[in-house]
Amino acid sequence: MSEEFGPIIMHDGKGCPIPLGTVIRVTVEMWPEDYQTVVEVVRVAGAAWTWSNWLAAFPNGDLCGRVVAYAVKRPDAMAQLRAIAAEPLAITPASVRA
Repeated sequence: MSEEFGPIIMHDGKGCPIPLGTVIRVTVEMWPEDYQTVVEVVRVAGAAWTWSNWLAAFPNGDLCGRVVAYAVKRPDAMAQLRAIAAEPLAITPASVRA
């Protein structure tokens, strides 16, 4: 898990649980034991989220992969709060009066 993304969530193949517009890091099984991980914005609840579509042919001949895991990008505000918590600024009475 990186600091930029939340925990890795194993997908159950029952459709897209992510709201549209969310940035995710997704791992897709393209073929048995052939995985690809990409960062993308969820634009549609695509076929890869439903495992019954796995290896089905699209009209262009490509085969449908299946989402096996994903992680949601943390909001920038949360990253900023964690950075502040990790290295809080030294606030002294003198700096407050200045």
